[in-house]
Amino acid sequence: MRVPFNSSQNQFMRDVSALKLQQNQLNRQISTGQKVTKTSDNAVAAARAAEATNEKSRIQAFANNIDRANTIGNFSVETLQSFKTISDSARKLSSINDGLSSEADLRSREADLRQLVEGGLNTLNTKLGNDYLFAGANIGEKPFEALRYTEFLEDSNGDFVDLSGNPLAPGEPPVPAVMRDINGDIIFDEILSPTDNPIPEGTYVDPVTGNQTDSTGTPLPGPVSLDAGIDFNTGELIALDADSGIWEPILDSQENPISPTDPDPSGTGFITTTRALPSDYVGEVYQVVYTGSTDRSDDIRFRVAENSQVDPFSRGAQNEGYGEILNNMISLRDAFKTEDLDQVTTRAENLNDSQDNVIGGIVELAAKTNGLKTLDKINTARFNEMENTISKAVDADLAETIAELSRVQTAYEAALASGARIQSLSILDFLR
Repeated sequence: MRVPFNSSQNQFMRDVSALKLQQNQLNRQISTGQKVTKTSDNAVAAARAAEATNEKSRIQAFANNIDRANTIGNFSVETLQSFKTISDSARKLSSINDGLSSEADLRSREADLRQLVEGGLNTLNTKLGNDYLFAGANIGEKPFEALRYTEFLEDSNGDFVDLSGNPLAPGEPPVPAVMRDINGDIIFDEILSPTDNPIPEGTYVDPVTGNQTDSTGTPLPGPVSLDAGIDFNTGELIALDADSGIWEPILDSQENPISPTDPDPSGTGFITTTRALPSDYVGEVYQVVYTGSTDRSDDIRFRVAENSQVDPFSRGAQNEGYGEILNNMISLRDAFKTEDLDQVTTRAENLNDSQDNVIGGIVELAAKTNGLKTLDKINTARFNEMENTISKAVDADLAETIAELSRVQTAYEAALASGARIQSLSILDFLR
């Protein structure tokens, strides 16, 4: 019987090589800390680890968005609180029941309001990096534009215009600037009849009898001779036609009826006198215009979780309301200038009402940032879960791996010792 010596030797070499390969793999796991370094090591574990790694990347993107949204929200709250302080100061100045109503005091309050308007304007145009906080979706553009008084009436291009905003003819002298109301409209000191007679606010007239009445149409005692007045039925201005003897509505150049609340519908100014602009008002703000977006659907949103988004910027509709607060402050400033205490009271009430809008904006932004804290905790927990999944899939258990390496090393050494003894003998040892 022949002894397949080469076959036995080859099998021995394969077994020893297998043990050596196991030993090398275990050594590599101990040095790298991973039991899977390529897909061929364990395809299922490698796929599970790859999926978890992709999920970690998404969660990290959410975390970055949350951090950005938190920064925007917190800074917006701080800025709004500063703006609230400014509007609170304006409300305090509007109090006329504190015993301070002298001319000097009114001028002092007017000067304070000038500073508050400028401060409020700068606050609402605050930027974070390259983004305006209170522009709605238009975060790259300054949201609050200040229209300022000039020495003469000018259009947006700086060209001289008349009261209607029409360019002046060549050589025509420029028109001095005039006071404007909260809407930017020209303020008229008095309304004139077609015969240039002032029409006082309480001049009501019965268009049938021509008698002067109160606002309800009740005739006042004694005959009164009028050539113009307010129709108690319609509230429109009417004038007596000298030829026909009939009371007719006073129309502007565009055939629009004129009323005391709208004395100049087409902007002609032909029956009114305008309020002159004080010289020290040149350069002052007469109106603030909000140029940002107002549509809620346009507001910028960040994705902060798998099925969750947040709009960290102040809403456009609220921003527009903040601009109205500034315009009320401007009107309050002008009321102090003209010592119009009735207007001071009206603007003070408007400022009181508008405070709710600022407080609501602060509360809304604070609620968003608080909600982000909860989402951040959820995302952190999910991120850690993905770490554990990856670790279980690819990381080696060092204690278990070291024990396994010791076992393989023992088997490898035993195989070498046994093989050495066997390989040292040959058939010639038995034929002697």
